[in-house]
Amino acid sequence: MKKRILAITVALAAAAAVSYAQSTSQTAAMESGIIPRDPAVLALAGVEALAEHSAWAAPGNVASTAFSQHSFDAALSAQIWNPDGTASQLYNAGLACNLKDKWGFAAAVSMDRGEAYQVYDANGRSLGDYTPSDLEAAFGASWRFLDFLSAGVGVKYMKSSLASDYSLSAVAFDAMLNAVFGGLNASAGIVNAGGGADGYDLPSSVRAAAAYTAALSEKHAVKAGAQLDYYLVGGLNLGLGAQYCYADFVSVRAGYNLSSDGLLPSYASVGLGLKYAGFGLDAAYLLSGPLSGTISAGLRYSF
Repeated sequence: MKKRILAITVALAAAAAVSYAQSTSQTAAMESGIIPRDPAVLALAGVEALAEHSAWAAPGNVASTAFSQHSFDAALSAQIWNPDGTASQLYNAGLACNLKDKWGFAAAVSMDRGEAYQVYDANGRSLGDYTPSDLEAAFGASWRFLDFLSAGVGVKYMKSSLASDYSLSAVAFDAMLNAVFGGLNASAGIVNAGGGADGYDLPSSVRAAAAYTAALSEKHAVKAGAQLDYYLVGGLNLGLGAQYCYADFVSVRAGYNLSSDGLLPSYASVGLGLKYAGFGLDAAYLLSGPLSGTISAGLRYSF
C-alpha cells in the first residue's frame, strides 16, 4: 500500500510536469530562496522528503523537525552556484532541535554573493565595482499532533541588494504538513508565501513530496522520492532523487530536476555522503544544463 501511494504521487507529479513544462513563468524576486541549502538534498534534485537530518528544515520542510531522530542538528554548507554563468557563492548555517519527539524548532541563515560588476556615473566615469548579494534568515516550529502527522509554520526575512542605492526586502511564510507511515514520508504545503517586494512577486510555491525508504539487508538500504513545486507566478520544478546507503556510513546519491522556463533550469545531480560518530560530510555536483559545474559541500553534526 505504501509503495502504491508513492507510485501514485510520482505519476501525478510527472503528469503535471508534462502538462506544464512548456509554460513560461514570470520573473520572481529573491529566487535564491528556492535553492536547497543541504548538499545532500541538492544531490537528490531538491527532494526535501529525502533529507536525513533537520538542520536545514527552516528553509526546507519546516514540519520535519517534529519527526527528527536526533535531539539536535547543526550544519554548515557552501556552494559555488552556476560558475559558467552569473556565478554566485552561497554560505549557509542551520540548526534544529527536537523536544520529546513532539515539538521541533529550526533556524537558518544564508548569504548569497553574486558576481561583481563595474559601476559608472552619469558621465561614464568608473565608480568601482559592486557585488550584489542576497540575505535570508529563516525560523520555524513544528508540532507532532498525531503519531503519524505533524504541522509546521515558518517565517523568513529576505533581502536582495542589487545596487549600492537599490535593494529589495520581504517577509515570507511557510506552512507544511508532514506524514510518516513506516518507510513512507510525505509532505505538502506552501513555501515562500508573501506579498512580494517593490512590485516583484516572491518565488511562492505549492509543494508536494513523497519518499520511501527500504532496508535491503542489515547493511544495505535504498530510498527514492519525488517533489513537485508549482510556482504561483507560473511554472514548476519536479525533482526525482534516489540514494543507496551502506552500513549507515557511506551514501551515494543521484537525481534529476525537470523545470519549466523561468526559475531553476533543469539539471542532473550526483553526490556522496559520509557519516560517523554523529558527524556527517556531504557533497553535491550538478552535471547538465546551465547550472552544470555547480558544487556544494557541507559539514553536519547530530546527537
